Amino acid sequence: MSKFFIRIFYARLKTAVTLPLITAFFILIGLALAPGLVFNRENALTVSVGVHVSGTPGGARVAARTVERLEYYAQDIFEIVVYASEDEMKRDVAARRLDCGYAFAEDAEALETEGAIAVYRSPASVAHLATDLLVAAAYIENFAGVFGSEVLRPFFKDEEKAKSNGNPLDESLQARADEYLRGGALMEIIISESGEAKVEAAGAPYRNLFRGLVGLLSMLLALLCAAELAGDTAESVLSRIKSTGRGGAAFALAGIASVFTVTTLFIFITMLAGQIFFPGVAVEFKTEMIIGLSYGFALAGVSSLLSAIFREEAFPAVISFIFIFTALLGGAFFDVREIISSASFARNLIPYFYYTEGALGPADAFWRNAGILLSSGVVSGASALLIGRK
Repeated sequence: MSKFFIRIFYARLKTAVTLPLITAFFILIGLALAPGLVFNRENALTVSVGVHVSGTPGGARVAARTVERLEYYAQDIFEIVVYASEDEMKRDVAARRLDCGYAFAEDAEALETEGAIAVYRSPASVAHLATDLLVAAAYIENFAGVFGSEVLRPFFKDEEKAKSNGNPLDESLQARADEYLRGGALMEIIISESGEAKVEAAGAPYRNLFRGLVGLLSMLLALLCAAELAGDTAESVLSRIKSTGRGGAAFALAGIASVFTVTTLFIFITMLAGQIFFPGVAVEFKTEMIIGLSYGFALAGVSSLLSAIFREEAFPAVISFIFIFTALLGGAFFDVREIISSASFARNLIPYFYYTEGALGPADAFWRNAGILLSSGVVSGASALLIGRK
């Protein structure tokens, strides 16, 4: 029986692994690795923002102090480029070397609220909504003392009483505000997870995107295998097997094993190459083995079931639908809950979601996700076996 199954497995593997599939195998590995040349740098996604600081001495002081606070708030998010020439900054914005630029008015120290800062943008600007708020906040910090003194001055009978420790009231209030704001904004950002994180946040910048691409491309490869296994060659092999009187269960099981072999080989080769070129994109060996094998098994079961249900001609539409559905709702590039919260349940239908969350999510979700992947592989694989018996 074992020799019989090995022959069937070889026949199905030979049917699935055609020259186009081999070509796709290596192209997909390249597609997973190539973006790392851009995104695996700490400053790969840094947005450059220009600031023009010339003007009157008072205005220059306000601008310089604003830039200092802005650089603090924007650290690791935006790159602040200081310009002495407003025209040069405008040209760089137009040439899209800067996402946007800010020029302070000549009398910025006069606390003008209208036209105090000019904003230069281009059609390609994407970060101005965030940088506008940061620049405004940094600018207003310069005048915390003035705002406070204007509020408190009516409670003082004369200017002499409006002094604290020998300093004007606004200067005292400004010093107090500077002390409060020395450590940054008055909000601390804390990322809360349901369990203890299994990987450190200081991993390679390309880790999450690389994981997403490996999950998507391995799914695409499994679907391409399924398309090959649903072709006329597979039908002729099945007819010959059934003529022996041994049924089609071994045929379906060999199909699952073929897709599993190709898919897991792709996952582990790609992850190994990624770890070599971009150290840190992979997590610990045990985690990679368990979640990779579980995901490969789930993809093998689902793909084999699809090959048992659909003919080869239907697979272009099937592959397109599943790939787009997974990319949009599986969390490959964004969290669907941020856009359509009611559609978040769709993630639970996609093996890809359990693969990425199992590898990079909380530690207490790892075994649950691996179990779900294995269960989906068993259910879909058993369904493919039942169909294969007919």
